[in-house]
Amino acid sequence: MCFIINAASYLWSALHILRCHWDEAGDVRRSSTTYFQSLKAGFDEALYNRVARAIILIGISWGLAGGGYYILIPVLGQQVYHMGGLGIGMLYVIDGIGVLVGAYAVNRFVGKNHRRAVIWYGVAYLTQALFFGAMTQFTLFAWGALMLLLMRVSSGIIIPLDTYMLQTCTSPDVQGRVFALHGSTYGGVMQLSYAVMGFALSRFGIPMVGIVIGTMSLLCGASWLAQFGRPRILKGMQ
Repeated sequence: MCFIINAASYLWSALHILRCHWDEAGDVRRSSTTYFQSLKAGFDEALYNRVARAIILIGISWGLAGGGYYILIPVLGQQVYHMGGLGIGMLYVIDGIGVLVGAYAVNRFVGKNHRRAVIWYGVAYLTQALFFGAMTQFTLFAWGALMLLLMRVSSGIIIPLDTYMLQTCTSPDVQGRVFALHGSTYGGVMQLSYAVMGFALSRFGIPMVGIVIGTMSLLCGASWLAQFGRPRILKGMQ
């Protein structure tokens, strides 16, 4: 049944993509560059594009810590709340609901307002840090689930704005390469994070690891707002 639902979700997405229409900017030309050459081109662009550079560095920073979150969900359900598979499943349901609510909030309250998008992106990292740290301090399921929901609402705000910021602040000629660089660096450090955070959880415990991961998210949000949150800089980004 799970495989059927998963397949149906792909078909539903494909149907909506098929119904989308957009205008291509100029002729599409084939490129003979290799994958690593494309990554290098994206790297060169990121060196001179402050927004792209900041998003990539934030992705690397959060990726180094964020892998611990995906390890925490089954650990919380099994070892902290003592609810077994039911607890793990409910936490994953809450995870999905939170992301959907966050994405809806972006669509409803941010839209195409670039200044608001910049501020929400930074603030969402701060609130994500707060609720992540709080989630790992509770042993009662109700409180932990509430903190998880609020934390994932923040994540649901970050996810679409991350893509939006790269799209609007990067030249169309190198967008794909910058996205490739962002995705490869974030995904690469995320794999490393699984191993590091797994060891940290067994060595230092859930509350301490939660504070560390929350602190990383806090630093990501604070660094973003420090760079782009001032009105004069916001105006220059538009």
